[in-house]
Amino acid sequence: MVRHAVVLDERLDELDRDQLEALVRRLLARAPELADLVYLPLPGEQEAVDGTRIASQVAGILLTMGDDWRASTRAERELWPLIELGTQYLEAGAVDDARVVFAAITDTILEYYESIRDEESEVAGIVDECVKGLGRCLEVAEGAEAREAVLRDAFAVYRWDALEHGGYGMDAAPRAVLLSQTTAEERTRVAGWVRQALSLVRGKHAPMRRQWAGRFLLALLPEPLSDDELERLYVEADMDNARLALLLAQGREDEAVALVRAATADSLIDLANGLVGAGLVEAAHDAVRSHAAALEPDQYAVRRWLVGQGVAMPANLDALVEALRWFRAKPDIGPYERLRAEAQTAGRWSQVLGMIVGLDPDRKRLQPVRARIHAELGDVERALAELEGLSESGWKSAALAVALTFEGAHPTVSAGLYRRVIEGLEAHGTKAARKQAAALRERVCAMEARG
Repeated sequence: MVRHAVVLDERLDELDRDQLEALVRRLLARAPELADLVYLPLPGEQEAVDGTRIASQVAGILLTMGDDWRASTRAERELWPLIELGTQYLEAGAVDDARVVFAAITDTILEYYESIRDEESEVAGIVDECVKGLGRCLEVAEGAEAREAVLRDAFAVYRWDALEHGGYGMDAAPRAVLLSQTTAEERTRVAGWVRQALSLVRGKHAPMRRQWAGRFLLALLPEPLSDDELERLYVEADMDNARLALLLAQGREDEAVALVRAATADSLIDLANGLVGAGLVEAAHDAVRSHAAALEPDQYAVRRWLVGQGVAMPANLDALVEALRWFRAKPDIGPYERLRAEAQTAGRWSQVLGMIVGLDPDRKRLQPVRARIHAELGDVERALAELEGLSESGWKSAALAVALTFEGAHPTVSAGLYRRVIEGLEAHGTKAARKQAAALRERVCAMEARG
């Protein structure tokens, strides 16, 4: 291999300018994708870097890399010359140009990353190398403005991976740069960027991402923080476990229990174990037992925890959980009545009712059930409002359920609903409809006779 390299060097030394140009054209004819290399500065050249051109080359590589299992290997190989270009600028003392190269590569990769196939994280590895290059830029950057430009480029990678998209492992390299190569003043500034980005975190994985950011903030901020400062950070970053420990250490047991009661299903058991470890066993049991997560069909771990703690559970718990699952799939009057019966048997009706009321208020399928619930709660106005806008068949069944509920407390309202149903049945004209209408008319007459 060494001998081959020596022979190649000798051969190239023998060629004049025209011959070298012919050789380059021959190589480009065989591999047109190498044409971009012609525009990259060679060692010794002092051409000003063009970030737009770098970004265009990176985009071209990513858009043509394919989606087979070797795609990321090819992309990595084609991206390396750009990293080497950044290194050449750095070695030549052109720190800002080097920064522009590394930042253009990372920005463009992140823009396209979720649309490419990078099974072996080889393209992600290019981002890591660029961030390390930014770290080398930071080592020799002079002046606050130049240093902040590098820090912002590194932070952009951290923010994308840890707070906006998450899970690709590209946040480790920027964290290392932002923690180990910064002054106390710069770390405080970076902490401000983290907090600003933290306030914008949304979506399904928001709690986890906020916790990542919280741990990063703890590393960035100067120590020691006061208990009040710590608690504010814990609240800001959803760091409930740390906040629970702080509350218990301060003897604020009522607040600790309230924190567990308000926890999400994902963090409930860890927090409950914190109460148990602090000797608040009964409070932990009560908090979990009354928590909505205990009844969610997919929360097996919560129910196992309760059983493992020796907490007495309703004999019909499995039937209640199944009834809730069925109602979620088919939120109609029939499944609702089954769910109510199971919940009342288990002594959990108020808890289950709160879960139902909290379901999506815009789901039209829930209108009949909401009408029935408002009727059971004695809210005439809201029950009747929920009946409006339903289809004819949906209105009829819901109206009958509401009318039945109102017979005792609001007989006039009940009779009015029955009459509207009777009118619809008689207009329908079938024998079955006329029979049902006659039965309802007798019911109305009996109600009126009772006064």
